[in-house]
Amino acid sequence: MTVVVAVDLGATKIQAAVVRDGEIVRRYRRATPSHAGGAAVLDAVAEAVAAVAADATAIAGIGVACAGVVDVRSGAILRSGATIHDWAGTAVGDALSARFGCPVVVDNDCNAFAGGLLRGGHAGAGLLAVMVGTGIGAGLVLDAMLYRGPRFGAGELAHLPWPGVDGARCGCGRPDHLEATASGHGIEQSYAAATGGERLSLPTIVRRRADGDPAAVAVVELGARALGTVLAGVAGTLDLDEVVLGGGVVDAVPGFAGLARRHFDTEVAARGQRVTMTRAARGDDTVLIGIAGLADDRMEARL
Repeated sequence: MTVVVAVDLGATKIQAAVVRDGEIVRRYRRATPSHAGGAAVLDAVAEAVAAVAADATAIAGIGVACAGVVDVRSGAILRSGATIHDWAGTAVGDALSARFGCPVVVDNDCNAFAGGLLRGGHAGAGLLAVMVGTGIGAGLVLDAMLYRGPRFGAGELAHLPWPGVDGARCGCGRPDHLEATASGHGIEQSYAAATGGERLSLPTIVRRRADGDPAAVAVVELGARALGTVLAGVAGTLDLDEVVLGGGVVDAVPGFAGLARRHFDTEVAARGQRVTMTRAARGDDTVLIGIAGLADDRMEARL
């Protein structure tokens, strides 16, 4: 059996899947060696691909979705934040194609997320697919087509201005960016600032919030307010129909998407806009389905 393998490469985990006709039929998951450098991460991706396709007779193609600005023509990482050490400049497409002897498509994970939404039935006349995890990014769909921009950087929402707490930094190292407040790392930084320096992981903050910890409640609300307010401005600027949320924070923090939507709805109603905010129905699977579809498209174009 010949298969297409999809990979969702995140800062903490690598998810690989065999995707057939838009459905995931086999999965594999492992940790990402984020601090070990680009070569080690590539080895981990290759191990995940080989493991998930172990029963296949051949691999027809591979799709890799990852954070950063990706040259989709070559499959190289042009720019990347600090979540994966020494990732910028890594020739992901060439390296994996040489190892497995098949076409490899590499794209930003948010573009893959947007592609998965299109394949899942979202109309896409004007769609922003936003992923909120360790960092923040988005895939942009205009007139039912993915728009990456002339330098592949469309959808880089992380650096939009938002007044953050003292000491909080975006992944780029600067303060007062959306990512420094609304991302998972941003919520952790806000909690440390609110408690005089107590640094906790996001899951621990979520548990404390459930127990009624005022600081935990406040920093989650702050992150959601920042996200909803800024996205309302983006939706108005681009005249969008729909904003869809996904990513680790949306999945891990109960009610986060609803809080963000409340602030979003307040802003768009005040401006007389007609645009909706929803949560991705299939969660992380949307990225895997999207990057598999992009790989299928590339292979069909070569026939």
